[in-house]
Amino acid sequence: DNPVNQEFAVVVLQRRGHDVTVVDDGMAALRAMEDKEYDVVLLDLSMPRMGGLQVAVRVREKEAGTNRHSWLVAMTAHALKGDRERCLGAGMDDYLAKPVTETDLYRTVERVGPGTEETPVCGNGVLLEGFDTDPAGERKVLQVFLERSPVLLDALGQAVESGDPKALSSAAHRLAGTLALFHSKSAYSTTRALESLARNESLSGATDLWTGLCREVESIREQASARLDG
Repeated sequence: DNPVNQEFAVVVLQRRGHDVTVVDDGMAALRAMEDKEYDVVLLDLSMPRMGGLQVAVRVREKEAGTNRHSWLVAMTAHALKGDRERCLGAGMDDYLAKPVTETDLYRTVERVGPGTEETPVCGNGVLLEGFDTDPAGERKVLQVFLERSPVLLDALGQAVESGDPKALSSAAHRLAGTLALFHSKSAYSTTRALESLARNESLSGATDLWTGLCREVESIREQASARLDG
């Protein structure tokens, strides 16, 4: 997943007592699983080099005829009809649709291995999930967001300017996954609207949506900066 979502997942899982390993693409996930057994493996469906479905198929092929069974969980921002069945058919054990909440993540992971402590999942911060009892974790996620959001926005802007539906769909998908973590339904909905335009290869109105999205993301960035400075 993108770095902001990676950091979010790491923070919320670590504070529950879990050890977490992060890799950046599907091939690296396969290599990591060869070196070590994991209780749960979270696989984004849109990973570079090899997507989550392909990783699941490869894992099950390697496990055939053995007593080993890695617990694989699909993660996707698409949440389209039939996605869950497609994931389970590829060998996944479970499925999480984004935006993923702390509660969903804990419930899914801890079906296999229990956590060590309870953590409240409510709050009034910038992030969708509460970090009231974990200010250090909140700072990590917000810092990564402030570093990465200009890059994600720039990629989206370039795709809009070039009129490239494929590039726009990819860039909007990545940014939507990040914005799903924040208290901003408008920004998230705008990004998904851009993704929908790209998938339909009709970019009419994309520039206006992009302009509005820039203002919305800047507002989130201001709130994030204020939260860090507070």
